[in-house]
Amino acid sequence: MWAQLIKAQIKPGKAHELDELYREVDSRMSRDSGWVRSLSLRNSKNGQELYAVVVFDSQEKARAYEQSPEQAELTSRLGDLMDGPPEFVDFDEVTEYAP
Repeated sequence: MWAQLIKAQIKPGKAHELDELYREVDSRMSRDSGWVRSLSLRNSKNGQELYAVVVFDSQEKARAYEQSPEQAELTSRLGDLMDGPPEFVDFDEVTEYAP
């Protein structure tokens, strides 16, 4: 598996719109894209600071999805809600733990 951590600042008053957009995107994502799961986290001390973790089967599938029309639309819509460009951290090895 491969994962990416995204850190972004959300424009004031846009957090609710972002939550709606993420729900829409998650409902449209398919396993055919290589997408496994995503997690969206808002900093409890700074509600404008958002972290998202997206997990794909492989980096190759994630990079292919980045080039898709669906991702282009999402990037455009997300850009309207963000205050500045996001930061990205890529992770090559993903180990999952759960009870």
